[in-house]
Amino acid sequence: MRQRNPRRRNGAKITDKAASWRGAKSEGDYADVYKRWHWGVAHDEVIQFDDPDLPKGALIEIGRLWELHVKMPNGSPKVIEIGHAHKNACFVAFDPAHKDQRMYLLLSPAVRKQAKATLWDGNRQPVKSLPAFARSIHGTKARHATGGYPNVKVKLVGALTDIVYRTHKKGDDDGMRGSSYIHALGEETKLLPALAVDAKGRLWIASGNYECPTPGITD
Repeated sequence: MRQRNPRRRNGAKITDKAASWRGAKSEGDYADVYKRWHWGVAHDEVIQFDDPDLPKGALIEIGRLWELHVKMPNGSPKVIEIGHAHKNACFVAFDPAHKDQRMYLLLSPAVRKQAKATLWDGNRQPVKSLPAFARSIHGTKARHATGGYPNVKVKLVGALTDIVYRTHKKGDDDGMRGSSYIHALGEETKLLPALAVDAKGRLWIASGNYECPTPGITD
């Protein structure tokens, strides 16, 4: 969650309805969104990610990123696992200002370096701009087909089938460690997002029909 001026407050009340999150303006507003999304558990830190290609407002942490399950272009399954030493430095987050709560993967420098070496270097998939890439996955049928993507160059890694993360949610915790969650994507509409990588090793979730309301990632 990136810090904003705490003196600015959203005039509209933040509720459990995702539509109200789009008016969040201050650190207090974003803290309220985080607490509602985590079923009453408050955040305990604000982390700065100085990346000009991320949305300008705050991102709300969903959890510490552990694994990404991908169906590769040749049809084989692949699990991209965040190494144990880096699991507390990599996150999956959503943009509360986006009408469908678009997700972002925030990786540590070490993990980005590894992703570049293993997913970008030697990857023979064509290079496309991220907006064009997202639009090419399902045309305009998916919620996240268009709009708001930075103009970065990416290559396809594969279809993103599942995200695994660990976080704390009230009433659903495994003690101090939190609980692990695995969210399948495209369960209802079969419109899977794609996982893409850029030359810096950043990973991007493109297209897909998911949302991130308070019950969690859906579709």
